[in-house]
Amino acid sequence: MVYVAEINTLYKKMKPDWVIYDCVDEMERWQRYEPEMVKRSNAIICTSQPLFERLRKDYPFKRIEIVRNGYDPDLSLHLEHASSILPRDLPKNNRPLVGYVGAWAPWIDEELVRRLLREKIDLVVIGTEFGLNYCSYGKSNMHFLGHKAHEQLANYLPFFHVCIIPFQKNKLTAAVNPVKAYEYLAAGKPVVSTNLPECRQMYPYVEIGHSHDEFVSKVLHYIHHAGDASDRIRYALQHTWDHRGEQIEAIIKEFTHFKR
Repeated sequence: MVYVAEINTLYKKMKPDWVIYDCVDEMERWQRYEPEMVKRSNAIICTSQPLFERLRKDYPFKRIEIVRNGYDPDLSLHLEHASSILPRDLPKNNRPLVGYVGAWAPWIDEELVRRLLREKIDLVVIGTEFGLNYCSYGKSNMHFLGHKAHEQLANYLPFFHVCIIPFQKNKLTAAVNPVKAYEYLAAGKPVVSTNLPECRQMYPYVEIGHSHDEFVSKVLHYIHHAGDASDRIRYALQHTWDHRGEQIEAIIKEFTHFKR
């Protein structure tokens, strides 16, 4: 296998004192290469509880720690934005804006999206096509804005009434800790997700829709009853990449100390 050979070549070239394997997603096509990475690693970090449970079962003698994803304060989503200028590519028809930021990919629950589009809302998608077609919905209240630089999100999120994570439940999504959740919360926005394990652990900051009808009902509720933005922002600021970096640094220091 080419990738395994590349791992071995890199390892011989770098001659590291120690290696930490960072498992961020449950991509099935990656797993064939994982045993070689684990064999070379002194420890494993992963981004979610389901990943942790699977890794602990597969590699019971390895040191494994959870280091979840987080929010980057440099995006300034948590700051009050003085500008009230609506970006030109946002709809201007006075319907509530429901926002989704991320890849438009096969793990999107399209049936749920179509159910949501029957309501009097505008669904705004910021992201790129990733194996799923934007154009299959035929609805005037669905707006694909395409890719935006991360730095531009602060121009858009303040205008969303509710932000959503409309993922199917499968092996991949069950293991994901969505970065978008932290970014939505940093902007103070109500967040509604499908029933994903890592989003459940963010409750009550992230609301869970256990069915399509419940998901839509919660979106409509939070359009009119947004709740306390400051609590959501506080939660995001307690889960920044700086905090995650401190966790990783503590693990690295253990190995550095051991080498001495």
